[in-house]
Amino acid sequence: MAATFAPDTMAFVVCLVVIVVDRMGSKFTEPAQFPYSQELGISLPRLSLILAAREVCNLVSNLWMPRAADRGGRKATVLVSIAGSFAAYAIQACAAYAADGFATFLVGKIVAGLFGGTLGLCIAYILELSIPDMALAKKRVSTAMACNMVVPMTMAPIGGAVARFGLNLPFFISAGVAALGFVFCARFMKEVAELGDTDAKDDDDEDGPLVGAPVEKDDVKFEDLENPYKDPVLLLQACCFVPIFVVVISLMLMYSILVSRRCFGLEEDSDEKTREAVAEAAGLIAIPSSTSMILSMTMGYLIVSKRFGDFFCVVVGGGVGGFSWAMHGFCRRLYQVALCGCGFGGGMGLLVGCAMNMSNGYVTLKYPRQIATAKSVAQQGKNLGSIASAPLVVFLVERDRTAAWVLTGLGLWVAAAGLATNLTVMNRAVAAMEAAKLEAKTPPPTATEAQMTLAREKTNALDFDAYVASLGDELRTIFTDGGYDVPLRWNGGAQRWVKRVLRRALPPLRPWADDDGGAAFIEDLTSLLEAHGEARAIERIRARHAAFRDAGRVSLDDWIFAGASAYASGTYASASPDRPLNDPTGAPH
Repeated sequence: MAATFAPDTMAFVVCLVVIVVDRMGSKFTEPAQFPYSQELGISLPRLSLILAAREVCNLVSNLWMPRAADRGGRKATVLVSIAGSFAAYAIQACAAYAADGFATFLVGKIVAGLFGGTLGLCIAYILELSIPDMALAKKRVSTAMACNMVVPMTMAPIGGAVARFGLNLPFFISAGVAALGFVFCARFMKEVAELGDTDAKDDDDEDGPLVGAPVEKDDVKFEDLENPYKDPVLLLQACCFVPIFVVVISLMLMYSILVSRRCFGLEEDSDEKTREAVAEAAGLIAIPSSTSMILSMTMGYLIVSKRFGDFFCVVVGGGVGGFSWAMHGFCRRLYQVALCGCGFGGGMGLLVGCAMNMSNGYVTLKYPRQIATAKSVAQQGKNLGSIASAPLVVFLVERDRTAAWVLTGLGLWVAAAGLATNLTVMNRAVAAMEAAKLEAKTPPPTATEAQMTLAREKTNALDFDAYVASLGDELRTIFTDGGYDVPLRWNGGAQRWVKRVLRRALPPLRPWADDDGGAAFIEDLTSLLEAHGEARAIERIRARHAAFRDAGRVSLDDWIFAGASAYASGTYASASPDRPLNDPTGAPH
């Protein structure tokens, strides 16, 4: 099996398996959790305390597990985590046979929490596999987050259906999956250092994008490294995660409570059958939201962020997701819940996809030896939101069910506003660190083809030959829509006149001469832009050119390399405060 995939791809698959095992015990079993707790004689307030205890323990695991992985290796830490998860799921399943079901179920949740902090170290492992290719890292992290948040939710309908044959059966199945996951990871997981040079990146390639590129090892002891938990940028991101995961963690609980209303018509002959019907309906009704979320978080986020930028994903995703979530409280039919779920999933996919990727470049650049610990800082915000989720939701639901949906939906809007601020701060911090690296290190003479390709992706540019070819169709459209096609179809004089107009609009630029630092070329270029009213572009070009000349870098290769490598790494340093990085408008730089 391992020979079927490249080593880094196989390692990425192992990460997905670890994430699914970690989430099976919570998401696959979630439709049965509420009725199972009732069978055990656990009231709703006591259930909320059990879930909160699990998240408190998960917070503890996010403190020790990433740090252990940074110091002692990823594989050993992951195997310990999966073994703990297996024990936790088995204990919860056996609570139905215990004399004290409440205590047994509580112990199972506590053990699950203490060994559930694998997400941060899995994301760190994925980044190590992918750097310096941050575009690949974004795709892999988005896929991993889809597995973490959505794939288990897709399993919820199966879990709800399985619960018909026994409310503790989903927990036994989760334990079995954990056992298989342990064997799989023990066989196929490897440390990044063991993968050698076969993972499509070269640590000695100085032409790679600087963001996420491996750095030279230093003699600083691990204990003396800067603590990521004291970083205000990461702490701000963690704060933004709190209201997001208050909603995400409460999804199935809120659905279970929602569809238990009489207006949904799920009452049956006995209380037990009614509880089973509620569990099954809650699992089925999660399909629209989970499907739209997985599509939005993967393909949707990658497409939208490339076209409009991460800031757009945060604002639009948070707005749509929060509104759709709030509207659940006004639903009285299952089809209405399904429609709101589609809107919620689509918006949350964009919001969470951006939230989980926005710090990739920042942590790999600032904390190259503590990537797992740095990525786990934001996970603590997730844990705090998860801890507060069940008690807060139960508190709100017991007072006004509709208000519970509205207030938690407003929380998503607050989170979106915070993440928009956080994104701006991170972009500026990365740009500053990147500029410091460029000053401290003389760049290679030319941009690589990989950098040029990434730069074209970031700026939505075509290959030069493809661009020239596309102008033919564009000119045809301009001539046809503008009425110029009438004389141009038969009049040679008109055709030659159009050529002269185009040449006057785009006069030849004097070639770049290294002896004058490209001054003549820049003068002609800025004069042309001035004629077309591009004042801001002129200011940026002149300022950048002056900085290059002051640094003694005056060749055309210097100019092309800096622009392409900065765009490729997503940190184009000359972006102005009123114009986002990687501006897709195509304005000259």
